[in-house]
Amino acid sequence: MLRYKSLLIILLFLLILFGVIWYNKKEREVEKIPSDTYSPPSERSHGMKLEGMEYSEVADGRVKWQISADVAEFFQEEKKSLLKGVVVKFYIDDKSFIVLEGKEGLFYAGTKDIEILGGVVVKLPNGYIAETEKVRYINQTKEIRSDSLLKVSGNGFSAIVNRWRYDVEDKKAYGEDGVDIKWDLTMPVFDMKERK
Repeated sequence: MLRYKSLLIILLFLLILFGVIWYNKKEREVEKIPSDTYSPPSERSHGMKLEGMEYSEVADGRVKWQISADVAEFFQEEKKSLLKGVVVKFYIDDKSFIVLEGKEGLFYAGTKDIEILGGVVVKLPNGYIAETEKVRYINQTKEIRSDSLLKVSGNGFSAIVNRWRYDVEDKKAYGEDGVDIKWDLTMPVFDMKERK
């Protein structure tokens, strides 16, 4: 009888141990989130929701970029915020900036990377407007980039670029893989009166 009770206790202990291991394994599988692609926060976690969120990145005493959203939901475990009605301003110098606007986006708190998705409009300081579906700002390299088709237009100029990137510090844009440019040279590009 003692042997039977001992066997039953060991069996019960192993069953509990197996259940704990299985439960922990399932928890880890649910929490795996790729960092380089858009994925909404997990359904189980509910973040803190804010209306009218704004964040500014300051370096050397001046604002480098600023992000705002109509609604932001912050997810602590995943260290990211799901944004609705996103606007990002990148300050080029004291007088000019680039504005990115989109329906929704993600702000990664750990890296300060930003993704903007859905009907993205890029307003350039020279009056040109660009449209695309997805843009990502990589804070470490200070680069705005996208593999989504970009359409640029303004003042007699239009272009379509399959992949592109903009170096925020060098203030240079690069188009790759199928650049199609149309430029109407009969339209004045610069107003010479303003340049005096």
